[in-house]
Amino acid sequence: LAHRRLAIVDLTDDAAQPMTDSEKSVYLTYNGEIYNHLELRAELEAERPATSEQAQIREARLLSAKTLERARVLVPATPGVKRLQSIVYTQLQRAMLGQISSEEAVRTAAEQWNRYSEARWP
Repeated sequence: LAHRRLAIVDLTDDAAQPMTDSEKSVYLTYNGEIYNHLELRAELEAERPATSEQAQIREARLLSAKTLERARVLVPATPGVKRLQSIVYTQLQRAMLGQISSEEAVRTAAEQWNRYSEARWP
């Protein structure tokens, strides 16, 4: 699996992908946000798979649900995705050029996005 990560909120390795189970037998990469993940996890935990294949699928789904409980994800409203990309990429480029620190780039991007989104979607 290959995954290119743009860390915006959680800069630690806790959010690194692909994610894996403790046996390193199931891997998961994910892009997006699931709002009812707690409900889905409860349903998954109640499942009793009949085959080993079904059990493996259940384990992968449970891993995803467990990860979402500790994930801190920024997913903008669809109309603002291009604007967010522009803000983030501009600030990260400034950091890569040594004009500002990485922390300042993330902070500035967050401030710019918050101003934009609050003005657009009050």
